[in-house]
Amino acid sequence: MQGQVEMYTAGSTASTLTMQHAVFKGIYGLNDEEIYIWGGSSNNAPGATKAIILTGNGHDFEPMDVDSEAVINDLWGNHPDNLFAVGEHGLVLQKGHKGWRSVDVGISSNLNSIGGVSGKEVFAVGNGGTILRYGCDPSEEDTGMDTYDCQILLTESGIEFYGIWGASPSDLFIFSTVGVWRVTDEVNVDLIWPKTEPGSQNGIWGESIANVFSVGHDSDAGIVRVVRCNGNDCAKMEVDIPGVLWDVHGFSATDVYAVGYGPKGPGERQALAVHWDGYTWQDMHVGIDGWLKAIWGTSPNNIYAVSWTHEDKAEEAFGRLLHFDGNNWTIVADDYDTGLLGIHGSSSDNIYAVGRRDAARFNNDFPFGAVMHFNGIAWTNTTLQDERGFDGVWAVSESEVYIGASRWNTIDQRMEKEVLKIVNGEWDVLTCDVQDPIEALWGQEDDLLFAITREGSVLKYATSSQ
Repeated sequence: MQGQVEMYTAGSTASTLTMQHAVFKGIYGLNDEEIYIWGGSSNNAPGATKAIILTGNGHDFEPMDVDSEAVINDLWGNHPDNLFAVGEHGLVLQKGHKGWRSVDVGISSNLNSIGGVSGKEVFAVGNGGTILRYGCDPSEEDTGMDTYDCQILLTESGIEFYGIWGASPSDLFIFSTVGVWRVTDEVNVDLIWPKTEPGSQNGIWGESIANVFSVGHDSDAGIVRVVRCNGNDCAKMEVDIPGVLWDVHGFSATDVYAVGYGPKGPGERQALAVHWDGYTWQDMHVGIDGWLKAIWGTSPNNIYAVSWTHEDKAEEAFGRLLHFDGNNWTIVADDYDTGLLGIHGSSSDNIYAVGRRDAARFNNDFPFGAVMHFNGIAWTNTTLQDERGFDGVWAVSESEVYIGASRWNTIDQRMEKEVLKIVNGEWDVLTCDVQDPIEALWGQEDDLLFAITREGSVLKYATSSQ
């Protein structure tokens, strides 16, 4: 007994793939570089079988690591890191970033076919009239970490969410294009302050529920806007500084910093940082071009900001890391060819900055995401060429980091939004059924994370025990 596959390439003769003591049941390709063949093999011992999945590019194939003694009858997926296989005796396998894992579906009848309409909506059928449905269980692999459930707390069309901050998981504030929202008891989302003036509110930070600051832009006046909330109501602060503010961070109710950009000349922008001392907001005069997107620090003399700087040529964009020592802003690094969009840390020696670059500007098919890490001594730059761009980051601890990501699905031809969870250097994907960018994150150490998307969704990621 041997399995055999005939392979044809345009303009050339056919080649044959054979495997002794094997039976091939089917073949499936995501593209011409991602082709899968499956079935089972036998060592001629009575009843002894082993699942087989081969992967290759149409010319060369190699076996994948599959730990099952049941024959695989069918395989389907929409991404190399999101594949499903079914087979005899109720076999269901699922592939994530770390390989194949077995999924216990509680049946023993043979499963014969599988297919899906998306990576989050998959159906399998088998003997005895069995129909299985895979729904929104975002855990795509067995990583040794907890399984996460994704809950969409709110979806509002026609509005955009930009900033989230919480005193606890049961009391969070979210700023949007229509005003201030408050999340209570981890599930209730209510608009507590409708915005009546044009403009945007972007970043948010609070010392406590009674002192929450949000920064943005007054489009009518062309100046920055700062809104302050006391837990029950919000009011606009008096600020007369031209520009737009994107993010805010502070250390007390009388020591708050915000960053963005201000006008420099016709069609030009310069980095803007402002400081609240409890009495007035003052321009800190950064003195560099471009715009600052995010800010975070451990003390008033140890603050970092990141920038997405556009030069005159449209195809050029690069990121900068800036540091404030209590007196002056200085450029820590400016040689990144990736625009930086988020920064957060858990201590002075554990800080992450993330960003992305547009694929079209670098003649690539996919966006590249970059993660920079500071260990207290130096920044290291890791460009992750895995078809993802990164928009925001939240560092819970030295060993636990969350990153908002965007990934282009080549099969469905659409952008998918994810949250990456990195634990001790190993990463997992937390997905939810949304397609707009994840704008900001807020979380804590006991595996509870909130995220907002730009186009009106509030998401809660929690372990199954939450």
